[in-house]
Amino acid sequence: MNLPVGFTKNIPIEFRHIIAFIAVAEKLNFKKASIALNMTQPGLTRIINRLEDDLGASLFKRTTRSVELTESGSVFLQEVIPALDRLNTAIIKTQNAEAGNIGYLRVAYMSFAINKNLPSILKKFQEQFPGIRLDLTYIPTPEQKKQLIDSKIDIGFIVGNFSNPFVEQLPFIKEELVAVLPEGHRLSDKQCVSISDLKDEEFILGTPKDWKAFLKIINQLCLQSNFNPKVRQYVDTIDGIFGMVAAKMGITIFAACASNFQHIGLVIKRLEDKSAEVTTTAVWLKNNKSKSLSKFLDFIKIFADESAD
Repeated sequence: MNLPVGFTKNIPIEFRHIIAFIAVAEKLNFKKASIALNMTQPGLTRIINRLEDDLGASLFKRTTRSVELTESGSVFLQEVIPALDRLNTAIIKTQNAEAGNIGYLRVAYMSFAINKNLPSILKKFQEQFPGIRLDLTYIPTPEQKKQLIDSKIDIGFIVGNFSNPFVEQLPFIKEELVAVLPEGHRLSDKQCVSISDLKDEEFILGTPKDWKAFLKIINQLCLQSNFNPKVRQYVDTIDGIFGMVAAKMGITIFAACASNFQHIGLVIKRLEDKSAEVTTTAVWLKNNKSKSLSKFLDFIKIFADESAD
């Protein structure tokens, strides 16, 4: 054990000795201090004498009529009070950590989750558990899966599910999919459209590297309508996708949270296909015994969309 520089481990000072000293220092009367401590006056005197012997310093000037702090006693009192405050804080923080109220969680998210109701849920969690620090990082679904297995994140919010024997998962948000069209598009006057209506359209989609899980959903929907999507351009970012659609370079399919984006030149249409939906799933390792994670999971389960099951 590495002790602080200058710390001596040979002084057998007991916590009760310090409490007794503070009581006498506050009352400046051994009788009153002994009553406050619920002990005999001779017993209190022996404790103070023992403390003075251990410190090698006289803490009180005593006469038959009065008790005063010595200069050494005043120094000890000034130093020991904040030390006890720090010790009390350490005890409280330790107990909170044991209860899971203090800790650190690495949380990964992808675009659909952070543009739906996850931010407000995280804010509520932080308000209720201010001692648990959330380190939030945007990570695409494929990379989240890798980092979760490598224990680089504690919990992730991914597209679809993660079938892995080491992983627990909670369907969190289920969203309808929508067609995002440029203004003036031939389908822009329809109340809703079907996947088959998009058969001859050119698609603007996210890059396979980062959007692999979502592209799989789109491809399956299109195959159900007997066509493969004709991809004009793969784009890295949501803004890039919507920008190219607004520029009339193609159309895209996106989660209903697309309506949260303010982008001039877009028309959003509900898809009438019943299977046109995407689920955001919370995933974490089964062997992660973090009490902070347990608190977080209990909290988000309250807000999990029942329709996502």
